Formats: sequence, structure tokens, C-alpha cells
Amino acid sequence: MMELRRIVLVNWHMMVQADLDLAGDAAILGQNRSGKSTIIDLIQAIMAGGSSRLYRFNRSAGESGGRSDRTLGGYCLGQLNEDTFLRPQARSHIALVFEDPERRRKPVSIGLSIEAARGQQTEVAGRFVAEGIGVDSSMLLDTSEDASRPTAWPVVRRRLDQACGEAGGQLLTLDDAKTFIREYMRALFTGRRTSDPERFVRTFVAALSFTDISSVEQFVHRYLLEPKPIDIAELRDSIRRYREIQKTIADLNRRLEALRAIRAQVEEFDRLLAEELTCRAIEKTAMLVEGFSRLLANISEQRSKSHELHAVTEEFARVEEEIEHENEALASIRRQLAATGAQGQRAIVEQEIKGLERDHAGIMERLLARHLSAARAIQLLELRDKLSVINPGELFRALERVEEASRGLAPPDWPRDPAKMDDLLEAVSEAAIARMEKATDQRDEAIVWVKQLEAEAAEDSKQLASARQGQITLSAATSKLMEALRREGMTPRTLCEVADVVDERWRNALEALLTRDREAIIVDPEHAYLATEILRHGRDAYPGCRVANTRKLQSRTTVPEGGTLASMIHSDDRLAMAFVVFRIGNVRLAQSQDELLSGGRAIMADGAYYDGLITEMRRPDGLKIGRAAAPLMEATLRERIEQRSQLLRIHLEKKRFFEDAIRRLEDCSRLVAEKDRLEALAFALGDLADRRIDARHRLDRISAHVDPELLDAETRSQALLKSLNLNRDELIGSRETLKTQIEQVKARLGAGDQSVGSYLCLALRRRQFRSVVTSTAQIQSLRERYRAHPAKNPARIASDMQKAADEAKQGYRELGHEIRTSLGRYAIDFPDALQGYADVPIIGTMGVGRHCDAGR
Repeated sequence: MMELRRIVLVNWHMMVQADLDLAGDAAILGQNRSGKSTIIDLIQAIMAGGSSRLYRFNRSAGESGGRSDRTLGGYCLGQLNEDTFLRPQARSHIALVFEDPERRRKPVSIGLSIEAARGQQTEVAGRFVAEGIGVDSSMLLDTSEDASRPTAWPVVRRRLDQACGEAGGQLLTLDDAKTFIREYMRALFTGRRTSDPERFVRTFVAALSFTDISSVEQFVHRYLLEPKPIDIAELRDSIRRYREIQKTIADLNRRLEALRAIRAQVEEFDRLLAEELTCRAIEKTAMLVEGFSRLLANISEQRSKSHELHAVTEEFARVEEEIEHENEALASIRRQLAATGAQGQRAIVEQEIKGLERDHAGIMERLLARHLSAARAIQLLELRDKLSVINPGELFRALERVEEASRGLAPPDWPRDPAKMDDLLEAVSEAAIARMEKATDQRDEAIVWVKQLEAEAAEDSKQLASARQGQITLSAATSKLMEALRREGMTPRTLCEVADVVDERWRNALEALLTRDREAIIVDPEHAYLATEILRHGRDAYPGCRVANTRKLQSRTTVPEGGTLASMIHSDDRLAMAFVVFRIGNVRLAQSQDELLSGGRAIMADGAYYDGLITEMRRPDGLKIGRAAAPLMEATLRERIEQRSQLLRIHLEKKRFFEDAIRRLEDCSRLVAEKDRLEALAFALGDLADRRIDARHRLDRISAHVDPELLDAETRSQALLKSLNLNRDELIGSRETLKTQIEQVKARLGAGDQSVGSYLCLALRRRQFRSVVTSTAQIQSLRERYRAHPAKNPARIASDMQKAADEAKQGYRELGHEIRTSLGRYAIDFPDALQGYADVPIIGTMGVGRHCDAGR
């Protein structure tokens, strides 16, 4: 604890120089006019930083009550009365030295340097806080042989700075009183804590003030004798005020109970909102983990396949070299065989056999194509549920017969009965042709939905960007017409731009009932005719636009009746209010169905609208009215964009599904040439098999006249070449497969941001993660809950967290309505409270509250 140990002054009132040392509890005693108040005023002046706005020089120094006439300049010049001064001009230094009795802290000196002259404004030349030294008057004077005089402030500052440096302390010189007070408070007792300097000084000055007691008689009358008799009128007034206070206390207690209930709702709202944010953060974390792990798996697979491809390429080069050597050996053997004379005959027969094999391969290829077409058609049986919309009963029955006849068979054994299979496939073709139109309709419908949803999503994104900037999104035609009116010197405005909703509970009803009138364009009455003419001549350019006839509105009332829907809108624009009263001034507000149907036009807050005969449910197409519409619309737009994204994914999947189904149907319904009928293909395969057997017999007879050893060598060489060629073909297949797999992995890595395992997906999910997880501390808090989730699959965790977040969101939305209802009841019970809170978004209010709590 720091204590005042010394008062230092140079040229202060009648005192020229003094160092007043203090210790422990000290008192300032003396006769009247002995200088007690002078010392106290010196302390005030320093503690107030020389600011006349803060100090109150003591009024007990003989000024006969009231405010003291003493001033800082008067003290500096030694003023004795109105015209008498000890010094016509002077420089004064005053300081206070504080020390720690336990010597745990260095001393601190604070003080002022003042310059004054008669007839001129007094100036505080310097303020200082010197940590580490105890100032005395010798540091504030220039002493010569014949006299001492106060030192100029720049010299004093250099001396203090040098002394602080030698003591290991710090000198602070401040330009304004408030900063000076804050710094000496920090040096003396507050440390690093912030505080209010002015409040401290005012309290300190008030504590130094005291009242002069002029005589013992006054003391006895004031403090010892019985008080004067009771004033009845004053007593009655006190009783009345007491009862009012009691009534106020009871009213405040009722308000407190009501506010406690609202506070409990708000705390639950805040909890649900925090739960949604936490679940969203865990969802994005799981999505990031999934994206990262899938990306690593793809990268690992790419490296593994690249290593395999390198090994296969090297093996392929080795096999190619062996084939080349073996071909040379076979050529040498055949040259020897050619010398025997039978080689030419063998070559002719072998060439015939190769031709037969090529023909066989061609027919097998056509048979395989027929089999593949049938197999692809049979796969449609696995899609019964999705294809039910095209009524595929006859098609499925035909496909089931084909499947039963084909079960367990593959070419060349398929089909078992070619003629019967041709008939079955023709039945499938006829059924496929019959279903093709409906499948095409389903695909086209999906394409239309995709285009519509993409356009709507783009428009929603545009509106969301405007809502985030606090702007109301007008239709393009309305904006275009308003621009044309401005070029004609008009000041057009739409109703939704100049009106505000009074009670948010009725916003949906207002938005739903006004619909297109929300963008009705209002111009000054003298421009109404021209604006209408511009709209008429540009009717193709401004579809759906409306211009109000303000010439008719200027004579209409602008004050809506209470209890009508028009009373729920406020606008400073008289024409806009006249338009509102004209349009919905006769629509009553109904709190129940009985009130809704009691007569005339009426509407309920849920959008139930009665036009005097028919009741219908109205729903708003977006929110447009007033400044609050943009932030309210932002949440709605985000939800709508998410819903449309889900619908878009569904219709894109439907489009891809029916495109594939149509291709399968086209394959199985395509006309088959006579030569490609299964019976013709089966006959051709049998004929080729007989011809190949005959050619091989002829080749064996020719080979009987050749040296067996050469034939054996040729056979071994051909077998080895065949094995090597097979090996090479396998390597080629493996190489191409690996290349295809590598390209597939590269495609997955380079796919769009919706493809899990791609770089773009990871980048997107990282941005989404960073948008909701902004600190290391938040990551630590999410880690435990993430690890505690029973599912270990990140995709499952993300799905569960999305569901939990949606539930929390639904919960706080419902609770938000309850809070507004409670606030409405509170406003009814206590009309002077919470004005305007019905118009404030709950989420925005909660966000601000949490921000303020964090700041505190």
C-alpha cells in the first residue's frame, strides 16, 4: 500500500518553498487563516491534474460559505484579495511523494508545473508521474549565490528523467488531466486494471471537503439538542411517498418475476443456439476429417498404382525382348522346314485356319454384343421401385422370361435355344418401345426441374448477398422502371422501402396479403400521370410492375384504424400510408377463428385470410417490408437454398437414372439385322467349327512328311511364343487397367467440390470448417464431444450432427416465438417497458448480448 510521505511546493500562495514530510496518521492543525485549506487545495490541484472542472477548492477558508473564490492562478500568484497579489507573474511547482511502508515498491512522485501572470489565463505547463524517486524542492529550483528561483519546466523534466533513469524507474509526462490521473492511479494502486479517472477524482475531492463550524453554539444546536418538532405536512408527504415506494417495489417485484421467466426462456434459447452452433461445428469437423481421409486414400492409391505401373512396364519390356529372340528362333526353324518342300502347303492351311479363327471371333463379337444388350436390359429388374412410374409390368415380365432362359449361361453356350431367345428378346423390344416415351417424359421432367431449380438457386444466392448487405431485393423489372422514372426527374420509391412493420408477429400476414403491392411504385402526385404513361408504353419491358395513382391518394386518410392490418405498418411517407390504408385498411386483425369469421375481411397471424366469403391460407413469397426484412430474410434464404440444393441433387440423380434407363431400353429395342439373329449366329459358329476341324486334319497329314524333330522344335517355339504373347497381352491389359485406374484416381482428386476425396472438396470443407471453428480453444472443446460419439465413421457423425443441429434450430425457432409472445404480454402488463423489442430479431439480440458479455 502506498502512503503520502511528502508535500513539495514552490510558490504556492504565501509559501515560497516547503518540503512537508509526513509519517503515519497525520493531521493539519492551526488557527483560522493559517493555511490549512491551502495545503488541502494543493493536494486537490495535483490529484485533479490541474483541471478546474474536477477540483473544488475548499470553501471553509473564510469565504463565508458558498463556492470558494480561490483559483489555481490565485494560488500561483499569491493572491490576498481581489486586487492584491504577492507576485505579478510566477512559476509554481507542486508535488506529492508516495512511499510503500514495507519497502516492497519504489516511491512514486506526482506533480504539476504551473505558469501564471496577472490578467492572463493560467497554464499547466507540465504534469509528471515519476516512478522510482521521491521529489524534493531542490530539484525544482535554480539556486544562485543571492537567490533561488523556480526552474523552467523543460529543465525540471530533464532532471526528473535523469533521476528516474538512475533509480531504475520511469518518467511519464502527460498532456491532459484525464491521462495523468489514469497513469498515477495505475502507478499507485490499480496496476493494470482499467478504471474511471473522473469518478475517482470526484470521489476524492468530495472526501476532502469539510464544513466550517463557526461556533460551539452552532455545534450544540446541530448535534446535541433535540430536533425541532415534527412537521405534520412533511410527515404526511413522507407517508405518501413511502406508500408509493411500496407500490413501486411491488410492481418491480412483479416485473422481476416476469423478467425471470423471460430470462429462463432466453437462456434456453441461447443454449439451443449454442447447441446448433456446436453441432454445426462438429458436423463440419467430421466432414473435414472425412474429406481429408478420403483424399489421403486417393493419394495413397495413386502412388501404389504408379509403382505397380512402373513394375508392369519393366516386365513388359523384358517380355518384348524375349518374344523378339523367340521369333528369330522360330524363323530359323521355318527356314529349315521350307527346305523340305512341305512348308508352303502348311503355310496355306495355317493361313486358312487363321481366317476361320478371325471369322469365328467376329461372330463371337456379334453374339457377345447381343448377350450384353440382353444382360443390360435384365439389370432393369433390379430397379423395379424407381421404374414403377413408367408402368413397366409387361417389360418386366418379358425380361424375367429372358433372365430365366439365360440363367447360368454365357457365350458361346448362350443361348440354349437361339430361336426361342430371339422370340423372347423381340417381346422385350416391343415392351421397351412401349415404355420409352414415359421414360423420356420422366427424364425431360427432371431436366426441366434441374434448370428451374438452378435458376431459382442463383436468384436466391443473389438475394442472400443483398440481404447480407442489409438491402431489400426488388424485382429486376421494378428496378428498371424506377431507374427510368428517375431519369425523368422523379423520386420513385416502393412501399417496402419506405414502410416498416410495427409488430413482427403480423409480418407474415402483411407480406402474404400485400404480395405484389409491396413493390408498388409511389411517386409525387404531379408525376403520377407521366409515370403511368411510361409504364403503359413499356409494358413489355416492365412486366408485373405497379404504379400507384398518388393523385387519388393525396386526399385519402393516412391514419389507419386500430385493430386493422394497416395499423401494423408505419411509414413517414404520407402517400405510402395512404396507399396502405386504401389497400388493407378494412382488413381486421383476428386472434381466433371466431373473430376471423365474424364478418368482413379479416386475417390471422398464421396467414388465414377471410375475404367475407372464402377462407384461404396465405404464405409470403419472401420478406421485403422494412429495414428488418433483410436480416430476417437472410435466414429464410439460407434455409431455402439448402432445401433447393437437396431437391436439385434429387432431380439430377433422377435425370441421370432415366438417361441410363433410356440407353438400356434403346439397346434392347434396336432392330436386329437378319445376320445378327441368334439362330443365324449359332448356325455360323457351328459351320466354322466344322471347317476348322477339317483344316487341322489336313495340317496333320502334311506334317507327317516333315522331320519330327523340326516339327517338335517348331511346336515348342510356337508354344513358347504363345505363352509369351499371352503374358504380353496380360501385361498390356494390366498396364491399361492401371493407367485407367490412375486416371480415375486423378479424376477423383481433381473432381468438383461436391466429390468427397477431391482437392476442391477438401478446400471447400476446410473453408466451411474455418467459418464455424475460429479458435484453438473451440477445437479443444469440440474434440471431446467428437470422440465421445458412438459412431466412428466421420460421415455418420456428420449426418447425426446435422440432424441434431436441425432439431436445435427448430427448437430455438419455436422458443423465439414464445419469447416474443412473453415480451408482448410483458409490454401489455407494463406498457412503459421494453419499447421496440418486438421488432428486434431474437438471434441478433442474443448475438449482441453474448458479444457484450465477452467484452466484460
